[in-house]
Amino acid sequence: LLPELRQDADDFGRTRRDLLGIDVPILACAGDQLAGAVGLGCLDAGQSMCLHGTGSFVDLVIGPDLPARSGQSDSTLTMTARRFEGVSHFSVETFVATTGSALNWVCEKLHWFESAKQISALAATVPSSRGVTFIPALTGLRVPQMRPEARAALNGVSMATTQAEIAYAILEGIAHSVASCIDANRDIAGAPVRDLVVGGGLSGSDALLQMQADLTGLPIHRMQETDRASLRGIAYLAGASGLMWDSLQQARTTTLPDAVFMPRIGDDEREERRALWHARVASELSHVQAFAAH
Repeated sequence: LLPELRQDADDFGRTRRDLLGIDVPILACAGDQLAGAVGLGCLDAGQSMCLHGTGSFVDLVIGPDLPARSGQSDSTLTMTARRFEGVSHFSVETFVATTGSALNWVCEKLHWFESAKQISALAATVPSSRGVTFIPALTGLRVPQMRPEARAALNGVSMATTQAEIAYAILEGIAHSVASCIDANRDIAGAPVRDLVVGGGLSGSDALLQMQADLTGLPIHRMQETDRASLRGIAYLAGASGLMWDSLQQARTTTLPDAVFMPRIGDDEREERRALWHARVASELSHVQAFAAH
C-alpha cells in the first residue's frame, strides 16, 4: 500500500507528455525546508539555516549520526536532512509559527504599519525598543517550551513609546524567538553551531538580521536569490552525481553570498538581553492558564 522508500536523489520516473507537454526524468524529490537547506549550501555539521516565511524554520545539520538527545523535546524535531549516495545526514528543527504572518497581522489587521518593509525601515532608525517587548506567539509557543495556549504579547509601552520603537520590538521579538530555536537545536544535538544561513522574505531585513547576529553571537549569511532556495536545492540533488556537478559541495559553490552580518555586541550584553527576554516569556506563561479561564 505504501510507496517504495527512495533517497532524495534517485530515479523517480518521468513526466507525462500527455499531461505536461514534456517528457523529462524526475531525478530528485525532497521537502521544502530540507531542499531549501541544500539550496542555501547548508550541508555541513554545525551549519544552521533559518527560512523565513509565514513562520521561521530553524534547522541544524548534525551529520550521519543521530543527535545525542533525539526525541527528548516536544518542540524540536529530528529529521533526515537528506539521503544522498546511500548516506543519510540528520538535522534537528525547531520553528516559530508566526513571524512573517505576525508582520502581516500588525499591518493588515491592526493597521499600525503600511508594510513589513516599513517596519524594517522604522526599526533601523532607533537604537533600541526602550523596553518594549513583543512575543510573536499568535498561535501558541514552541520554545522554550511547548505551550499552544500561549498568546502574543506587547509589553512595556508608555506615552513616550514611538512607532519606530514598536517596530524595533516586533523585529527583536522575532530575532529572540529564532535565537531560542537555535538554543533548542543546540541542546538536542549536543553540538556547537558555527553560523546561520538565512533565506525567505524576512531575510531581506537588514535590521532583523543584525539583531539576529547580536542575539545569537553567530555570523549570519544571507545568500542571493533566497526565494528560489528550495528549487535550487532540488537541482543540486538532481545534478550532483555527475550530471552537472561532481558533488553537492561543488554544486553549492554556485550559491552566491549577498551579505554577512556579524555580532556587534559582547557576550555580557548578549546574555543580559537574552535573560531579560526569557524573564518576559516566563512572566507571560505564568499567567496563561489564569487568562484562558476568563
